Amino acid sequence: MHESAKVFLALHLGRWDLSVDATVLLNFAAAFLLIVLLWLITRRLTFAPRSFGQNLLETAVEFMEKQILAPAGLDKAWLPLCLSAFLYILFTGLPLGMLGLLGPQAGLGSAVSNINGTAALAVLFFVLSLFVRFKKHGLWGFCKSLLPQGVKGPVVILLLPVEIISQLFKPFSLAIRLFANMSGGHLLLISILSFTSIFNNIAVWLASYGGAIVIIFFEFFVCCIQAYVFTFLGASMISEAIGEAT
Repeated sequence: MHESAKVFLALHLGRWDLSVDATVLLNFAAAFLLIVLLWLITRRLTFAPRSFGQNLLETAVEFMEKQILAPAGLDKAWLPLCLSAFLYILFTGLPLGMLGLLGPQAGLGSAVSNINGTAALAVLFFVLSLFVRFKKHGLWGFCKSLLPQGVKGPVVILLLPVEIISQLFKPFSLAIRLFANMSGGHLLLISILSFTSIFNNIAVWLASYGGAIVIIFFEFFVCCIQAYVFTFLGASMISEAIGEAT
């Protein structure tokens, strides 16, 4: 989506492009700010919350426990992973909306508006679910867990490829869902702002920037929803592996 992003450091490892561009720097900055913010909040925790930051963090933790972990059937051991994924998507999803007004042509973007970023997050949850299933079952049990209970005989030959393909499509659908929902709003924002360079008219400028501000607020709402949906589906993927492994 952001092929025009300025490359600051060109790095290639064989066929792998590891170049650092504006999008990568923006994601690193969002992750760094998230780490610093959480450190500032947690360094002086009190039993009775007094600061706004601690109250906000405890609200987020309670939300994770009641709205994601409990419905997915996971215990609190998975809280750090789910909370980190939720906050990372939220932090990396918001910067483009704010920086879009300054220069969308610069190729600024976030991990959640880039298929590579969403794919990396989806593969993380997928690999963890495979690891949990393999750890509980072993190699033979892992293969058996891919099939519905009670399936025997020649039907296994027909169902096994279908089940393997369906498992492989889980991270694909998870990545595409987040990418499509987030990049759509970003493309709309850039399209609206592009009118300012096409029409040299004060009325068009005011309408474009006014519409962009509305889109930014809408993007904030969409980003919160998509962060919740992605984290819940990722947690459900792990819960399914744990449930089948017991």
